[in-house]
Amino acid sequence: MTYLCGHLHEMNELQWRDLRQVWAPSTAFIMDAANRFVRPDRPPREPGIKRPGFLGHTFTPHEHIVEFVESTAFLIVDLGNWSTDPRGFHARYADQPWRGHLSTQLA
Repeated sequence: MTYLCGHLHEMNELQWRDLRQVWAPSTAFIMDAANRFVRPDRPPREPGIKRPGFLGHTFTPHEHIVEFVESTAFLIVDLGNWSTDPRGFHARYADQPWRGHLSTQLA
């Protein structure tokens, strides 16, 4: 059995008994590729391929082949520094007013 997941924005494969877990990379951005922003309240992350891309799947009658595909059109955008605020990922914008067109509609 193969389980596919894309939550951690990196490519990785794990095997536990008959269960194969494949982590899908993000097509949009990565999070802290160099592990520069390790927080003391979280365990260190295991390394994986931290580049934007996608998974190519080939199914045969006897196997499931997973290939990491890195498009030359993808930019590597690392948002790891956004997670350094101990209050959380979105904390830096929580006390700022809405901007742009929506701000007049929400007032």
